[in-house]
Amino acid sequence: MTILKKNTSLPILVALIVMANVLYFCIANNEIETNDLPLPAKCYEMPLPNCTEKACQELCQDPKGSCDKLYTYFCCCPIS
Repeated sequence: MTILKKNTSLPILVALIVMANVLYFCIANNEIETNDLPLPAKCYEMPLPNCTEKACQELCQDPKGSCDKLYTYFCCCPIS
């Protein structure tokens, strides 16, 4: 340390603080946010042409099985 002049300790300290802040923000921005993760499905779809509630419940072997509201081709079986 005798090679460095007396007045260089302050700029080195400032540079270290700046580098630490930059590194902190880089690490903070790389964290996974839970809002971006896909949610698991509440049911799995099984093909059932002309789906009816009764046929869907029999296919799923569960009274909570229901036909998809948008497509009458799929039966939605709940995941337990």
